Amino acid sequence: MGKPADARATLEHLFEVQPRERGPAMRLLFARVVETEGDAEATLAAFEAASRGAVGDEARCRHAGALEGAGRHDDAHAIYTRIVKESAHADGRYRRDNREWIQTAKAKLDAASAAKRA
Repeated sequence: MGKPADARATLEHLFEVQPRERGPAMRLLFARVVETEGDAEATLAAFEAASRGAVGDEARCRHAGALEGAGRHDDAHAIYTRIVKESAHADGRYRRDNREWIQTAKAKLDAASAAKRA
């Protein structure tokens, strides 16, 4: 709704009164809200927290994107590489559920490889 400060306040209040609600999905939502505020360090910390215990690759892929935005390309590349490698060994359901994030990771790695060749 275009009100990230309100969303952040609501989530922080929820986390305070219901600590059990701080699950992977809520941590990812919180990180996405923090990202809209433009504070690179807070964004990185929030996505790192969201990545821990996350099911699927969205949190890791978004964390890698935040790392890229902060100029930490090697760290981002390592995460994208891990996503692609792990997806190769995952079952079909996992790959299907995470198709968007796996494709994003592959595209980022391909772009980095092309840039190095150029």
